[in-house]
Order: sequence, then C-alpha cells, then structure tokens
Amino acid sequence: TLMLALSCQLYYAPGTHAEIDALVAEGMAMARRLDDPALLQWAARTASLAIWRSDRLDERQMLAAEEVTAARRHGDELGAAIGLVTMATNAIELGERAAYEEHSRRAGAIARRRRLYFAEFVLDFMDLNLAAMRGDADDVAGLSGRMREIHSGATLLASEFVEFGINYSVGLWDPDVADGLAGL
Repeated sequence: TLMLALSCQLYYAPGTHAEIDALVAEGMAMARRLDDPALLQWAARTASLAIWRSDRLDERQMLAAEEVTAARRHGDELGAAIGLVTMATNAIELGERAAYEEHSRRAGAIARRRRLYFAEFVLDFMDLNLAAMRGDADDVAGLSGRMREIHSGATLLASEFVEFGINYSVGLWDPDVADGLAGL
C-alpha cells in the first residue's frame, strides 16, 4: 500500500511518470498476489488516480473494472458505484458512448438507491455536458435543476463552484456564446 500511496503523492511532481508507473505496477502486483478484495479495491482506485493521464486511459479503464469486481467480492456496493462512475468517465474519454450509458446507468441505480450524492452529481454533470453538446435545452434545464437540488441538500467538495460549473458547461457548448468569445 505504501508504494501506491507514494505513487499518488508523486502525481503532481514533474518528471515522475516512470517512477509512478513502476510503483503502480509493483503495488498492483502485490495487491493481486495477496488477493484481499478490500485491499485490491483500494489498490485499483489508488493506482487509477496515480496514472490519471491520457496515455494510460486503457489501463485506467481496466483498473476501474478491477475495482468494481473487487468491491462486489467483499460486498461494498458504494465502492462498486464509484468504480462504475470512473468506468463511465473513462468510457466518455474513450468515445465509447454505449459503454458510458451502461456504466452510468448501473452506477446511477446504486447512487440513487443508496443516496450517494457525489456519484449522482458527477453522472448528472457528464449528462449535462452531453445534453448541452446536442443542444437539448429541456435536458439541460432538467439536469441543471437536479444538480442544484443535489447541491442544496448535500455537502459537496468545492460547492461554491457548482453554479459556475453548470453555467460554464452549458455556455461552453452554446454556439452563440462561442461566437461571442471568438471575437475577443
């Protein structure tokens, strides 16, 4: 666990990718050998965070799947939901819309049932961006309202930026806003 914890600590240190990769490889190998599902779940989550780079996307998706499997093996439904959210975000990054929808649906079902507000919020935020990209004003309004409702009833990290994030995301995909910014 120390190797994986260190790999996360090095994430922002310049020039440490090779060291991070070596720590992640050895830490995951050890966790797999021990075959403790709780440890493996934590290890896969931590390793995924440590290698959060675009060139490691396929590996991050495999680690997220391993996290979900391990979480289920030891009965951690909330942990499985977080892993599924990660799989959904990775699927969007990979351009795999069907996989995104499947992982998002599965994570959302757990999150709603167990009141895992952060997971719901992240999924809604991704759906908000997709709705804004396709110009679906009704979905944008519904998702924005739902995100505000979640925010008002739950403590979320960086909650002071929720309204900014919603407006920024919607404006980012609005052609009128983009045209206005092009003239600056």
